[in-house]
Amino acid sequence: MAVYLFKEEPMKLKNKESELFEYKFHYHLGDDLGAGDKYFLAHDRNEASEMFCYACNKSRLDLNDIHISKWNRWKGKWEILNSSPSCSHASRN
Repeated sequence: MAVYLFKEEPMKLKNKESELFEYKFHYHLGDDLGAGDKYFLAHDRNEASEMFCYACNKSRLDLNDIHISKWNRWKGKWEILNSSPSCSHASRN
């Protein structure tokens, strides 16, 4: 009978900075009654907001009523975040 002994290594913690989260930006265009959503994977809310603003400024979108949500994979639902981005259109070329 063979006996195998394994050296148990401590569990390595993931680097928090490398973890990505999914963000959803729900918005209305100008006076349009319809709504749209854009999704981004980012390390934090600020990074996601920067990507959202870049995409909107590049497409020259006139946005109203923006809401940000973050996907909670443990609860399996979107969690609404309190602040919304203010995309400056002054940075357009």
